[in-house]
Amino acid sequence: MSDEVFRKIRTVKGSIDILSVGEIVADYITTEDRPLKEVTVFEKFFGGSPANITFHMKQMGMNPVLVAKIGDDADGAFLMSVLDEHKISKEHIRVAKKKGTTKVFHRRHVERPEFEVLRGADAHLRHKEVDFSIIAQAKIVHTNAFTMAEEPVREVALTVLEKAHELGKIVSFDPNYRYKVWPDKKKALETLRRVYRFVDLTKPSMDDARELFGELDPRQYIKKFHSLGAKIVVLTMGSKGSLISDGRSFIKIPVEQCDAKESTGAGDMYWTVFLISLLRGDGLETAGRKASYAATKVVSKIGAVLELDDYNEIIAYMGLF
Repeated sequence: MSDEVFRKIRTVKGSIDILSVGEIVADYITTEDRPLKEVTVFEKFFGGSPANITFHMKQMGMNPVLVAKIGDDADGAFLMSVLDEHKISKEHIRVAKKKGTTKVFHRRHVERPEFEVLRGADAHLRHKEVDFSIIAQAKIVHTNAFTMAEEPVREVALTVLEKAHELGKIVSFDPNYRYKVWPDKKKALETLRRVYRFVDLTKPSMDDARELFGELDPRQYIKKFHSLGAKIVVLTMGSKGSLISDGRSFIKIPVEQCDAKESTGAGDMYWTVFLISLLRGDGLETAGRKASYAATKVVSKIGAVLELDDYNEIIAYMGLF
């Protein structure tokens, strides 16, 4: 199965390195480590998994495009200002006049994260608002389970994945399922079965896998994702590192040691560097080692995006291999 993916990686053409479809949100992260019900003060950050990957890709010299929707409000203006500041294209960001920007409230914690979602404009992206012709220009097309949790954006994302698959693009999917975001688990699994017909690469976390399939061991989780259709599965396991499978063998990637403060967005950084590494010709183990190092930069700070010096350190580290 992985041979097909690597053939795509070697031959795929496009001026866009990654086309991400999904949420861009205002992340509100607590200023102290207490349960959300006790917290009164938050800091606001740029967020949303597809948006984070877009941001990281841009900072690391790649050409990403984000397709998403925000509200016509202060949080939407904040997110647009971040895109402007970092010269990230807003061409495919739509603005909802009657919906607020999606907000996610996070507890500041590494091992016991807690969150609440106020879902807004991102879920209301419609077919008529998307220029599907840009799929032909992309090398990788990416989305996630959060995006799939609501209509009409679900069908938009499914259409994008199907067209990407038909065009021979590399299809990437983050199954970041949470019951509180998508309480109809039966519908979620039905949708994932539709999604994984098109998926080459997927990155579940242990929390994602546990919420979808209950308590299993890591290799059993990986087999579940292969059985859905994924060709390469990367299971991130927090402090226990990550486990990569190509359907034939497993590769264990140890975690890089760091002073962890908060885990929001660490998986997005891991996946960004993993995908960049594959595009640049690395094998799975090397891509995993580079990605593991990059993820430590996020958990060592607050919020999902980094300072320029951090990105430069990651780029330098990647160049050592």
